[in-house]
Amino acid sequence: MYAMNYAGQVLHNPRTDIQVISAELKEESGQSPTLTFKIAPTHPLWSTFGHDAVMATEREVELKEIESGEILFRGRIRSVSMDMDGQKKIVCESAMAYLNDTTVRPYKTYDTQEIDCPVNAPQEADKLFSWFIDQHNKHVANRCSTFRIGINAGIDYGRLQRGTGSRPTTIKEMRDKLTKLCGGYFRVRYDDYGSVIDWLPSRGAAESTQAVELGQNLLDLSTGADGKDIFTAVVPVGKAGEGEHEHDVTIDDGEQDGVYVAVSPDYYILGDAIVDKTKSERYGVIEKTVQYRDIADKKQLAEKAMAELAAARFDDAIEVSAFDLHYADKSIRPINFLERVSVESKPHGLSRMMLCVGRTIDICDPTHTKYKFGAIASTLTKEGTSAQDDADAQQRRVTALSASTRTIAEDTKKTTIKVAEVDDRAVKADKKAEEAKKTVVKVEEQVTTATKKADAAASKVEEVSTKAEKAAQAVTTVVSDVAAAKAAATEAKETAEAAGQEAHDAKTQAKTAATQAAAVDGKATEAKQMASAAGTVATQAEETATAAKQAVDKLGNAFSTDADGAHVGSKSSAHTTVDHQGLHVMDGNTEQTSITKGLIELAKNNVSAVIKLCAGALVISAKKIKDSVGEWLCVEWHSESLRIKNEQDFYVTALRAGVNALTLGHSSRISFDAEQYVMSYHEDDPSQRTAAGSFAHMVNLLTVTPWVTMKVTDGSNVIPRAYVKWRIYGGFLLLDVYVPAGYSGVHTVEKLPEKWRPADSNYVVLATQQAQSTAGVWVDGVGGSYGDIWVYNSSSGYCSGLCLVMPKAFA
Repeated sequence: MYAMNYAGQVLHNPRTDIQVISAELKEESGQSPTLTFKIAPTHPLWSTFGHDAVMATEREVELKEIESGEILFRGRIRSVSMDMDGQKKIVCESAMAYLNDTTVRPYKTYDTQEIDCPVNAPQEADKLFSWFIDQHNKHVANRCSTFRIGINAGIDYGRLQRGTGSRPTTIKEMRDKLTKLCGGYFRVRYDDYGSVIDWLPSRGAAESTQAVELGQNLLDLSTGADGKDIFTAVVPVGKAGEGEHEHDVTIDDGEQDGVYVAVSPDYYILGDAIVDKTKSERYGVIEKTVQYRDIADKKQLAEKAMAELAAARFDDAIEVSAFDLHYADKSIRPINFLERVSVESKPHGLSRMMLCVGRTIDICDPTHTKYKFGAIASTLTKEGTSAQDDADAQQRRVTALSASTRTIAEDTKKTTIKVAEVDDRAVKADKKAEEAKKTVVKVEEQVTTATKKADAAASKVEEVSTKAEKAAQAVTTVVSDVAAAKAAATEAKETAEAAGQEAHDAKTQAKTAATQAAAVDGKATEAKQMASAAGTVATQAEETATAAKQAVDKLGNAFSTDADGAHVGSKSSAHTTVDHQGLHVMDGNTEQTSITKGLIELAKNNVSAVIKLCAGALVISAKKIKDSVGEWLCVEWHSESLRIKNEQDFYVTALRAGVNALTLGHSSRISFDAEQYVMSYHEDDPSQRTAAGSFAHMVNLLTVTPWVTMKVTDGSNVIPRAYVKWRIYGGFLLLDVYVPAGYSGVHTVEKLPEKWRPADSNYVVLATQQAQSTAGVWVDGVGGSYGDIWVYNSSSGYCSGLCLVMPKAFA
């Protein structure tokens, strides 16, 4: 059931005789809700609804559900009309219509010459939404017309370039520049403190616990398909330069060599457009131009275009009317406006999540209330809703992974080129070794001893060349099989080291052969020179092997895998490891940071660390502190402004708590623990004002009880009109006394509760009386046998007044 009030007076309540003839609340997406009702001439508020009631914001109509107490509508009267029978029809518009009362002054969020004003509004979508509401609140005089910000979906839309100089109404500018371009819906909620405006995301508010099913509450259904919004290609247009040098940027550079498309075959470039291959084969190339004013890089434009194509869907047009089961069973939660609802009809092949885009509530007969639902997007099954919301984020992650893959490929290409250089040098060394071998054969014919030594050297050189060539071939396999790169690199490294050692030995033997050949005749001298040449070749082979070893070492340090995961950097020093659990930042074998599915640990082995957000807008630092109490780790927050918004509870638990408020020349401090509090105030001079006390005393001070009236008797009869009233207030027992004339000593019939009695019985003088003499009150103390209150009047007239007594419990 529903109740309606107007300016604090009952307008309609089905539980009383004050009722309207008919009433209807209509809510539609993109429109301000309206409440229409009719009243008869016999209604007590019939005469109230005249000319003065129209557009009177200070006198609002409020609609509330009786069972839950939820306020469904609050707004002003827009029109009043009367028919021949005297019945009046009143049309009300909700608080959202108040945003039509103000206009948006010239503003802009970016530097442009088209709008004649400075940059005076924030670029972030969520902050721009708050800015619109703040500007509206500044230009209205009535508190009923102001709004507080609730849900703000603008945080999902990043930075915007918006502005106008035409002074439109606030609600029109918000719809044109926020929901129409970014998406989502505006909704107004109501509470005891005023109106709350929400910017809901495109998926609407929460998911309703009630479903709409054929055979239960589905009343009507109509479907259709419209391809007017489909596109298969995106032309991304960015901006570069500033002022008069600003110009458009597209991905078409005449060559298309510098534009990254995607690692998958899903997209291709056609001029300045990115085309979805699958969709274009089905629907043809249908272009859509998208402006990205804050992007000038062609690769980023291409990635944005692919994200736009990935999020595009062919939407069905579906309208559903339903009956709310809440009106048949109060235990079922009602369907609220802009909630997501599961709609199922097997004969129609329909099973998806839909948005409640319209609701018409019959106030007098809620069973006639109807709802309309529209598709959020074509993939709105229960399983697909979250996937659709994250499509753009998934595409960005894919393109980021693609960029990483390109970097690895480029590094591999560079390494392959270096290995190819090593291969060429090894081939040259092989040729020179063959020439050295032929020379040594000639020396053998003249000097037998020198020939044997030189032949041995040549044999060594040939073996070195062969092993170096094998090493180069093993390294070359990195291009085709990265998984075997580590094993091949390790084997090549060992082979290169062995080849280097053998080349060194060959060089030594060649020198020995040259020394021995020096003792021979003139022909032996020639053999010495040839042997020396063979040594030179061996030296070159040694250098070639060393270069190969360095190239392999560099590859091994850049990227490696083993049973622990994939590693970037040398495992003996700082490196990053990725495994099936998550990401780990290591310093040798010591883990410094880890990011896993359910836990993020930062600087886990350090005693100090700093986290910065948005160039230092928020700084969180951890460090070790030592004082007279002990030593512990302390976390500090530094920011210009910190706001915490909770939908529900917020608790802080600590041994001690304190708050400092600092201004120029002044400071105030409040601190407390579990037993006492301290408040202090400082000014420029050395003076300090401090107050301290226990919380028990503060509870006593704040204890308030209602008035209790006690009858008064003269011992025989109750005295008419005489009374003694008492209550606990401000830490005292407050007594209000009146005794008419003619009575001198009387007492109360009832007894004062012992917990509120003073420590000892005593007399208290009344504040006022009629004559000259003083009247007094006697109150029995704790443990006393009387417990009643006595009043003594020394005057012939009446006595009355107030007096204060300190209870023993508060002493």
